[in-house]
Amino acid sequence: MRYFLIAGEASGDLHGAHLIRAIKAEDPSATFAFMGGDQMAYEAGRRPIVHYSKVAFMGFISVLRHLPEIRSTAHLVQQEIKDFDPHVVIPIDYSGFNFRYILPFVDKALPRTSVFYYIPPKVWAWKKRRTKKLRTLCTQVLSILPFEEEFLIRHNVNAYYVGNPCVDAVGKYWDTWGDPQAKVSLLDKTPQLTIEHPIVAILAGSRRAEIKHNLPLMLSTLRTYYPEYQCVVAGAPGIEAEFYTPLIQGHKAEVLFGQTYSILAAADFALVTSGTATLETALIGTPQIVCYRSIGSPLVNWAFSRLPISYFSLVNLILDTPLLEELLAAKATPEHLHSAIERLLSPTQQISEGYARLRSQLGRVPAARTAAQVITRSIIH
Repeated sequence: MRYFLIAGEASGDLHGAHLIRAIKAEDPSATFAFMGGDQMAYEAGRRPIVHYSKVAFMGFISVLRHLPEIRSTAHLVQQEIKDFDPHVVIPIDYSGFNFRYILPFVDKALPRTSVFYYIPPKVWAWKKRRTKKLRTLCTQVLSILPFEEEFLIRHNVNAYYVGNPCVDAVGKYWDTWGDPQAKVSLLDKTPQLTIEHPIVAILAGSRRAEIKHNLPLMLSTLRTYYPEYQCVVAGAPGIEAEFYTPLIQGHKAEVLFGQTYSILAAADFALVTSGTATLETALIGTPQIVCYRSIGSPLVNWAFSRLPISYFSLVNLILDTPLLEELLAAKATPEHLHSAIERLLSPTQQISEGYARLRSQLGRVPAARTAAQVITRSIIH
């Protein structure tokens, strides 16, 4: 069978690579074409039609500025889909591009082609009208959040919870590298750190704009109130080390790449911008505070505060309870962050008990393998 996948970010490239590997295990004759990155290329054994880095733009202004380039890329991908004539099209996250350029095109140009949306947009948080497109333009939606499956089914979308990729990734980390002496292991690899002082893991985002808005706040707060603490920043994939240099200058901070789980395992607590990183931090078992200084004007911040959801972090959303303290937009200040850290440092079983409930709700279902089985069995059998 022929499979065409569309991923527009580093995270989508990773999820796409895992999915390609899982599909090959279920369908040995599978052939692939895709928009994605190096990890998908490795698993598929061929280059991407378009590398995701060419369209990885964030924010309204940036997207508007690069709109001709985005449209040109979209038309190229559309033509490649038509020429490849796949049995299955698999959009992976990246909803702005996939909703505008992929779903309507496939529905019109290749009406017999199955569409499985892997990691759908967060329609439960904003733009609920998009549920109609998921319902009418997708064969099935493969969700990685248990409450999301329930929401979509209530809106008559053919949805299925396949498990969460973070569970797989963290499980593999513990099986391979898990070490009760994680702090000692990190110290051995990072001589700038010492065992005498607490370590704070900082996950300040995966995009440049996010990092520029959040990392200085986190570092300056720690320098002001906890000067003895050692900050270890988890470098984002695809962002060069030089980008971080001016941001950490004057702070007691190190930036390490490709070691996020080791950093979290060694840390006394973590400051996290939200998103998938909150799940990873929770599954590792590290206490955390969610801190997100939103990107944009006061109008954007106002809209941000009007989201029709009770919580912002995935951990709180899945548990449907405010387990993690969330400092968002106007609340993301040094004073509020200091107060939140003080509360976090007070001994309590609440975090560990909440993390245990989270693991139970997510389950141990291997997401990519389950998604591959759902896709291949629906078209082969």
